[in-house]
Order: sequence, then C-alpha cells, then structure tokens
Amino acid sequence: MPKKNRDAAKELKAAGFEKQPSKRGKGSHEVWKDKSGKTVTVPTHGEIPTGTWSAIQRQAGLKSTPAKKTDDAEQAQRLASDGVAKPGGQARGTSSDQQSTRRHGGRGRGRGRGD
Repeated sequence: MPKKNRDAAKELKAAGFEKQPSKRGKGSHEVWKDKSGKTVTVPTHGEIPTGTWSAIQRQAGLKSTPAKKTDDAEQAQRLASDGVAKPGGQARGTSSDQQSTRRHGGRGRGRGRGD
C-alpha cells in the first residue's frame, strides 16, 4: 500500500530525522537528516510506492534486512563441491569459444567486409 507523504514525514520525525532546507533549488524531493549524519531522500510528488518506502526505511535504519538463512546440508554441499566443475560445463578455452567466433563472422573482427 502506498505511503502518504505526511505519514512518511511523521515516521521520519519520530525516528529523529529532520527535514533539511533545500539547497538544490526547486525539486520534487526532500532531504532528511538525523543527528548521526545519515541522510535519506524522500519524493514529495504524489504517494510513495511501497517498494520505494521500504528502501527509504532500510537506508534510514528503520527496517533491518533479513539475513538469508541457509540450510546446513545445503551449505555442506556447497563446501564439498567447491572447485569441482558443474555437470555439463566445459573448461575455459575449449570449443565453446571457437563456436562463438564462427557464429559471429568467422574471424571475430567485427562487422567488416571480411577481407
């Protein structure tokens, strides 16, 4: 659900942010700053989309980013397969590189006449 500008301002004020005077001339964004020096830019045109408001909250430190949890078995599998080629993959410099040059003009020199 989009956030209204006045609701966003209330939340930022409650978190200790202050609206900064405009030093950049006219515009449709406001700069808010807290006592530690952290700044966030908030659009003032219309409502703030949900994703934009989430990003503003993360930048302001109001919303923590969830840590990605990995399964122990999945992590063990990744550690065990480090350095092992993936099934169906090819080593560097083999025929796949040669095929790509043939596909694109034969000599790999661009779009010239082919002299």
